[in-house]
Amino acid sequence: MKTKIIHILNHAPQRNHLGLTPTTANKFGHAEFVYLEEEKKYIGFYLKDFHIQLAKFTLEATDEFQIECWRPYTDFIDKSYSKNINGITHRLFPSTQFKIPYFGTFMYSNSMLKELKKEINNYKIIIHFHDGHSRYVAWLMWNLRKINVPIIYQHRGYTFGNFLFKYSNKKYNIIPLLEFLLFQKPLTKRISYYLAGSQPEKSFVTDKLKLKKCEYFHDGILFDKLILETNKVIIRNQLEIPTDKIIILYVGLFTKIKGIGEFLKAYNHLKEKYSNIQLVTVGGYKTDEYYKLLLDNQVIVREHIPGEILVKYYQASDIYVMPTKDPIIQNFGGFGSAPLEALACNVPVLSYNIINYPGTLEERNKIGRMINGEQETYDNLEYIINHLDEFKEARKYTQKYYDNNIMINRLVQIYKELSNAFYGA
Repeated sequence: MKTKIIHILNHAPQRNHLGLTPTTANKFGHAEFVYLEEEKKYIGFYLKDFHIQLAKFTLEATDEFQIECWRPYTDFIDKSYSKNINGITHRLFPSTQFKIPYFGTFMYSNSMLKELKKEINNYKIIIHFHDGHSRYVAWLMWNLRKINVPIIYQHRGYTFGNFLFKYSNKKYNIIPLLEFLLFQKPLTKRISYYLAGSQPEKSFVTDKLKLKKCEYFHDGILFDKLILETNKVIIRNQLEIPTDKIIILYVGLFTKIKGIGEFLKAYNHLKEKYSNIQLVTVGGYKTDEYYKLLLDNQVIVREHIPGEILVKYYQASDIYVMPTKDPIIQNFGGFGSAPLEALACNVPVLSYNIINYPGTLEERNKIGRMINGEQETYDNLEYIINHLDEFKEARKYTQKYYDNNIMINRLVQIYKELSNAFYGA
């Protein structure tokens, strides 16, 4: 009997995804729909979700495991549904969500928990949680705490409650701290393998929580899909951005938490000295708080675009910036897929989150520079502008650690290790 890997996502689809149909879901892409005849509505299996992508790549790498992908689906459904898509069984479970004043939002799924216990009793199971310290996964783990089953916890941003308390402006709200002490900390001991999405998260889990099986792990990048473009002029003409300037690219919402407002100050200051630089911002919306300010400062602004078009912006750029100053994102948000994709296109990165790079300091200096504050942003952006040739091998030094094949092969090794340890060869 093959060991079964059950990937569990920590959240339900966004409310605006529920009730979509094959014709109204085009902008979300890559979905399989099932029509429920009695209810006269569709349910969607969204194949771009990161747990599904990881499952897909694992199946391509080995046939040693059965693979399933589970997720809660709110009260939009009243029973579970499953569909086999390209060799992977996808399952949706009804879940209940509610709010408690001062405590926040909670979600649970008795249907998923019951089915999970049944699977554990009947099969060789490895549970692979994809989570950002959610109450939902904590609830599942609490109910499984007395069952001996291997658990992989893949950290995908956000952090433990003690850090939420530390960085919160509302020090009177001790609820996150209590959640850490009463649930998160003791439940961490039940994790068989912890895949930390950031280096600070890894250090905390290893040094403070004393979990031995913990390593830094980031989803791999498909380098073969991100082709280097030697003639930026052609792409820039297609995108209608200047061909005679150094293009500085920002990708994300045009909001305070993303740091674009603070970065704009350093950029404008630098532009007084370097008239040949141009900031291009992609991915926000007209309703974002800094949308108008960016336009007023002669920044080229593009709203949310499909991934295949975003790649062209990477290829057309000279420098990528990720300027957030939010301590949770800086320390626990990980490197980020967008900056890694930019690096795959040989574009150096200016970001605090470069601290997550697992190579040597010498190697790290080949892919970009760190920023933390307006002056350091100014200084290091100016340095990159004047030394672009130093970063001409950024792709090579990124691929060394983040190539998708490397990451998937490592994950398969972990699956094999846990399967042998719990169930024998």
